[in-house]
Amino acid sequence: MKLTWLRVGVPALLLLPGALLWATPAQADDGESISRYVIDLTTRPDGSMHVHEAITYNFAGSGHHGIERTVDTQFEHGRNEIREYPISNVKASSPDAPADTKVEGGAVTTIRIGDPDKTVDGTRHYTLAYDVGGVTNSFSDHQELYWNVIGE
Repeated sequence: MKLTWLRVGVPALLLLPGALLWATPAQADDGESISRYVIDLTTRPDGSMHVHEAITYNFAGSGHHGIERTVDTQFEHGRNEIREYPISNVKASSPDAPADTKVEGGAVTTIRIGDPDKTVDGTRHYTLAYDVGGVTNSFSDHQELYWNVIGE
């Protein structure tokens, strides 16, 4: 049996300070859209951050098992260096859809939210939370957060 998951990804605008993100609705498959996508980033003194995402997804038909969120977790940094951003403590929930969670790591971390034995349609609401390690860059006079919030 082939399972169909929808990949989440839309352009976003970062509003600082406070690191609250609002994204515009985006088209996915024919007739499908993300009508709401809010991301809250909270940095921590140890250089990690907590990410909280609220996604409202409009499924245009049946046959989908949920959504798939991909997060780049390895980047080139200088010559012959790879910088890693480990993701941990992944939690997902939904008031109106199955929210079983499967996480696969690597250069890109894939988070699947749904149930491979059940399908969803219509408008569904998902909440995703996770921690990302080592995201701040330290300089002599400041710290920097450089993070591609939405990904590809």
